[in-house]
Amino acid sequence: MTDAKRSGELVDRFFGKVKQAAGSVLGDDALKREGRLHDEKAEAATEAARREEVAAETAAEADVVEHEAALLLEEQSLAAQAASEARAERIEHDQRTQTERVEKEHAASEEGIERSATQAKSAVGRDESAAARQRDDAKRAAASLEAEAEQARATADMLARAGDDTTGGTTR
Repeated sequence: MTDAKRSGELVDRFFGKVKQAAGSVLGDDALKREGRLHDEKAEAATEAARREEVAAETAAEADVVEHEAALLLEEQSLAAQAASEARAERIEHDQRTQTERVEKEHAASEEGIERSATQAKSAVGRDESAAARQRDDAKRAAASLEAEAEQARATADMLARAGDDTTGGTTR
């Protein structure tokens, strides 16, 4: 309450008491009523000032509650944002980990394929070498058989000529 209002209330109370006292001394009921009205006016002003103070306190409390609610809302928003960022980081980390795992598996698979291809080439090389040896052995065996056959033909021809010489050229 301002000093001017308080001064006005004190003046109203003072005049109210003076008029009530004067009305009692003079026996003037109207002056007594006027004194009571000044008292009631001062009392109403005091009550209005008290209610204004209560209203101001309530408004200040409401401002504090509103500010606290805004702070809580901002805190919740920041927490949600932090949780969202953490979730995004986890997802990104999981994706990187999965990509690395897939790349490692792919590299291992490629190595396995290359190893299998190398082993297959080596086996083909061994098989080709074995086949070449077998072919060479078969050629040598065929050449040996042909030589034996040629020798057998030559022996047969010689025996046939020798038999012709002993039989006088008659063939049976």
